[in-house]
Amino acid sequence: MYTIHEKEDMILLEEKEINTSILYDIFYKNPYTTIYVIYNESKDKLLGVITLGDFRRNQLKGTEVINKKFTRVNVGCEEEAVKILKERPDILSVPIVDDKDRLIKEYITYNNNKTEYVVSLDIIREIIEESIFWNYHYKKVIFIVEDGFRDILIAEYPKSQIFSVSTFTIEMFSKEKDSYFCDFSFEGMKVREIFYKKYNLEYITWNYANPKEAEKILQDRTKMYNDIAIIPTYYNLLFENIKNCSAIIYKLDLKQFSWNKQYNCYEYLGKLKEEIECIFSWFCFLENPYIVVKNKKIPILALDYIKCKEYIVQKRAVEVDISYNIIPKLQEKGISCIVFDLSKSNREQLLQTFPQNISKRITWDREYINEEMFFELKNSTESIIKNGFIQNKDYSGKYINIIQNERYTVGNPKTFKHILYLFGPCIIRGNYVEDKNSIGSILRKNININYYIKNCAFSWLGMNYSIRNNIYKTGDIILIFSNDRSIFIENGIKVYSVVKAYQKVSDLQNHIYDTLLHCDKVVTKYVAEEMYQACVQEGVLKENTQDVTEERKKLFGRDDINNTIIPEELREWVDSIKKYKISNINNAGTIVMNCNPFTLGHRYLIEEAKKKVDVLYIFVVEEDKSFFSFKDRFEMVKIGVSDLENVVVIPSGRYIISTETLPGYFEKEDHPNVNLDATDDLELFAGVIAKEFNISVRFVGEEPKDPFTEQYNREMERILPKFGVSFCEIPRKKIMWGG
Repeated sequence: MYTIHEKEDMILLEEKEINTSILYDIFYKNPYTTIYVIYNESKDKLLGVITLGDFRRNQLKGTEVINKKFTRVNVGCEEEAVKILKERPDILSVPIVDDKDRLIKEYITYNNNKTEYVVSLDIIREIIEESIFWNYHYKKVIFIVEDGFRDILIAEYPKSQIFSVSTFTIEMFSKEKDSYFCDFSFEGMKVREIFYKKYNLEYITWNYANPKEAEKILQDRTKMYNDIAIIPTYYNLLFENIKNCSAIIYKLDLKQFSWNKQYNCYEYLGKLKEEIECIFSWFCFLENPYIVVKNKKIPILALDYIKCKEYIVQKRAVEVDISYNIIPKLQEKGISCIVFDLSKSNREQLLQTFPQNISKRITWDREYINEEMFFELKNSTESIIKNGFIQNKDYSGKYINIIQNERYTVGNPKTFKHILYLFGPCIIRGNYVEDKNSIGSILRKNININYYIKNCAFSWLGMNYSIRNNIYKTGDIILIFSNDRSIFIENGIKVYSVVKAYQKVSDLQNHIYDTLLHCDKVVTKYVAEEMYQACVQEGVLKENTQDVTEERKKLFGRDDINNTIIPEELREWVDSIKKYKISNINNAGTIVMNCNPFTLGHRYLIEEAKKKVDVLYIFVVEEDKSFFSFKDRFEMVKIGVSDLENVVVIPSGRYIISTETLPGYFEKEDHPNVNLDATDDLELFAGVIAKEFNISVRFVGEEPKDPFTEQYNREMERILPKFGVSFCEIPRKKIMWGG
């Protein structure tokens, strides 16, 4: 999707007009705009462009603010601009110029990311109360809110520092190191963030467009635990958001908290019926994001995180969870865990040997990376939030392949006894190398073929949830790359340093980007070798004599983790279609069809499926993004099956194959090789809709031609049986020609 802007609708500035103040004002109002810089006193001759990314790099890394190496298209070749925007999602706009490089117009990606919303006043109140409780022994919080909330909140919390955006100047607080910022104003947040970072201010931002988005993430995260706790506030909004979760929830008594000087954190002195695994909160306001209960550290796992000094607090909470809750349980099951790191002291020593400050470098700036690989590396790092934690987005390319949160490992066997899992940040995932040079692919060359290597690495922030979300059996191995070794060492867990890998690279500064963990295939190879040697030293790669018939299972969370939490809108929709349900039928099946249009092939599939069940429900995809409208397709199907008994035609609503549950389905003709993520779509179907209609089997037609639909079929085959729904693939009817 794209739009065309004529010159009068674009932002043109002469080079001499460019300054920080004017760029701040422009991007504050529209962070997705492109500024076109023309030569001084010229007649619209284009010098360069400035995007928000250019402005951020200029302010944070000191690069040139005007990008003079930009993509442009000559007038008369506009179709090339459309092609560029379609194939290059990293490019926001393409200017059209004449033969003298004068700006004519621009083609711009249609952007619907601008979210018009105001954070719930109740959520702000809840977080203010949480901050008041946590910060007796920490810093002052400065709350940035919309204009309409400021006076209300000042009256309710007179001792809190509350500012509205229009009156707030970040620079005035740049020297106050005893404060940090809690920013609730979405408008201009991306621009304000530049100055939070520029002045090294501690800050947190609220990133959720509506409370339901935050509620779903919280609900998903609680599925990973058996026993959790919350800090009760006056409004108890956090409890209301998760009270229906599968975990057991405890409300802690605020009077039972005491400051523990030894641990530099709170200690809980009250009695608990069970041993809780974590405390949930909106934000973590503490420098040490945990409390102590009976000399054990319990992580405070926040919905978001705070930039605190030289680390992100949430990383520490994640690693407390891994150290105190996850690793002990894995070891009890006979699963080996080895922890690695490049410690802070090692990093500092290495950086001192460099002739320049690498943090100012531009990421990806390497001459030996060809344009195609550069494009894949840059665009494959996009993340999604799924099951409550940050994950890799599926990506398919020549150099990079990621499927269902797993980086492709070259040479993995199809049959194996055990799995070696990799968890960690970008260096483990391989953000800057192609598949064959990732840590997993290098380890693959040395490790016994009886081990499948599963690279689940993405970031530190969701590492605990990622580990909890996988399934294991005795004899598996887990390699974890940590951020703070002290947390593991305090709990008696050995940490292997990979510093020797870096020391082996003679011209190290030429093989890393803007941090030591952003490195090329040379450093990655040596790091993989260090990790392999640690595995050898620990003796974990020896042939395992355990019973290989043991089933893999989920070790974390409650047994009823697959009891899908039903969104209120889905409940209402299910109630509205109950009229279609045929009572007293236990052997029911279903087919989901788009029917664009209804064909004899669809009719054949329905006839074959009907032979196997007592009643067949046909859900017709309701999303109106096909050639034929939903109304017409629905009528076609009804007419096409009108002579068949116990075949019921139902509109699919928003929860079966829609842009909401199955992104990419309706663009599959334009992007046939994109990998899909059908988990949301199928879990809602199997966990809610199938149960309501007593559906025990879902039928599909064999799909030899459409790769996207074939992927969807394989996802059904994998996911549906977990919910007690069988998967049945019916071969296409073959016609014999010529007798």
